[in-house]
Amino acid sequence: STAARRKAARLGWYGPLAWDDNIDAPAAQPDCGTDAHRYTVSQLAATRSADIRHLSRFGIPHREIAARVGVT
Repeated sequence: STAARRKAARLGWYGPLAWDDNIDAPAAQPDCGTDAHRYTVSQLAATRSADIRHLSRFGIPHREIAARVGVT
């Protein structure tokens, strides 16, 4: 469900395919196919806050800022 996916993302959990090749290995690490940085909730909030402040300085409408930083 959407609520379950949102909760999993908020908690930093990985989806089932991240474990597909190594599910039986006790020391397995999730494989997301990228080396992208995973933010904690507080890191993401701080980054979004800084982005919002930066974009606001240019007079960008609130709705557009929300779309750019991925919030509603």
